[in-house]
Amino acid sequence: MIEPVSAWHAVGRLGPGVWIAALIVSSGLIATFLPLFRRFAVAEPTVRSSHSGLTPQWGGLAVITATIAATGLAILLSPRIGADAVQQMITVLFATALMGGLGVVDDLRNLPPAYKLVVQTAAVAVVIAALSSDMRVLAFLPLWLELILLLFGGLWFVNLVNFMDGID
Repeated sequence: MIEPVSAWHAVGRLGPGVWIAALIVSSGLIATFLPLFRRFAVAEPTVRSSHSGLTPQWGGLAVITATIAATGLAILLSPRIGADAVQQMITVLFATALMGGLGVVDDLRNLPPAYKLVVQTAAVAVVIAALSSDMRVLAFLPLWLELILLLFGGLWFVNLVNFMDGID
């Protein structure tokens, strides 16, 4: 019997081909939908933004779509991935889609920061909960403290990326 391997290791063994395909698909989607984004999904410059003019948004949708598709393909091409590992990856991809959906809704409705923080916290918590119980980043700390630090680190990273996304 073939021993199941970690989902992330199995996907990584497929090599860069899957991720290069994701890059190509993402670039193609952005190029295809850019005219639509320029008409429909534009950010207007404000006092708080660094944009000097109307800036197309939603390019992240192409990246998320391509990443989910590439990861799904990698799961299908990796027969040694066990059911638990597949569930773990699907959970992480769900959190990814949740963050993408939050970005779209925020672009359309300009959500209050507290609401965005709640959804971001939920998405990061879902990713942390999907980690294997034997996967420890700071094993020298008590588990509860490590989980809190991972949550705050994840929120910091999400908001750093969100901030950088608004820079021209």
